[in-house]
Amino acid sequence: MQTQKVWTGLRVAFFAATFCALAAAGLSTVTAQQAPVKIGVVLPLSGDLEDLGRPVKQAAELAASHINEQGGLLGGRRLELVFVDDATDAAVALAEARRLVEQEDVSAIITGSSDSTLRVAAGVSVPNRIVHLSLASSDLISRLDDDDYVFRVAPTDAHQGVAMAELARNLGYSQVAVFYVDNDYGRSLVRYFSENFQRLGGRVSASAAFAMGRPTYREELEQLAASGAEALVLIGYPVTGITIVRDALTHGYFDKFIFGDSLAAPALIEPFGNALDGSFGVAAVSDEWPGFKEIQRDYAERYGEPAQIAFFQGMYDAVFLLALAMEQA
Repeated sequence: MQTQKVWTGLRVAFFAATFCALAAAGLSTVTAQQAPVKIGVVLPLSGDLEDLGRPVKQAAELAASHINEQGGLLGGRRLELVFVDDATDAAVALAEARRLVEQEDVSAIITGSSDSTLRVAAGVSVPNRIVHLSLASSDLISRLDDDDYVFRVAPTDAHQGVAMAELARNLGYSQVAVFYVDNDYGRSLVRYFSENFQRLGGRVSASAAFAMGRPTYREELEQLAASGAEALVLIGYPVTGITIVRDALTHGYFDKFIFGDSLAAPALIEPFGNALDGSFGVAAVSDEWPGFKEIQRDYAERYGEPAQIAFFQGMYDAVFLLALAMEQA
């Protein structure tokens, strides 16, 4: 599978580069009697992305428990994850990341969303020379002047945009409207989707950005539907996504959707039942992920069936990759 090849390449490149970054940062190999090794984890545990944040936090806890059950790090030190909630707000993420570095003395940072990653990288991890691993897809992360301290475990929006465009064309759509969250993630993904959809012979009949948290989006949806689009490409987060889908279905603007990866949450689907039959989405996930069945089984035993797999896989990998890099550093 192409997805598997992409992920394998990312893992190898990340491990080699992080080994060097952690060594440069001076991570010490101390005795088992000393303090645990801390990794700070900045996640959206409330706000628009909370439905993704909770299972991703559990995936991180699972990875840490597996590491500690196998003897921990650096001669027996325990791995401790310090979680903070960014409330799906990049400014909050920045403040919490600063606290992790200044008060919690973390050795590395993991972030979830694109906006949080970019803000934390610029304000905390790069200036403090802290290794920073992101689950986010914005291609802006790849273009940061980060001195090789910021990495990702997700393919970029350049990959996702191609996958979404191919999906739309394979479904037979020649004309779609796009409604996207007005932040770095939304702007990046809509650009790559639009470019590739047009390259494949499709047409974006209308496009509009939205702010999160509004009570209704009827005005924008009415304008998008008036463009003659056959389906709505929706790029955003679950809480606001529910409001948009409800408005679209209730008022007859759209009944077919293509969803971006951050909408890969049961919370978006469950309220609408069969009304979303014929709608699809994309996510960076592979059932060929090494150890997938065993890790999924362990997760289910502790927390129940995972609500979604894409970010679950990314977070589990992120914790283990950092731990392996620390061992080598």
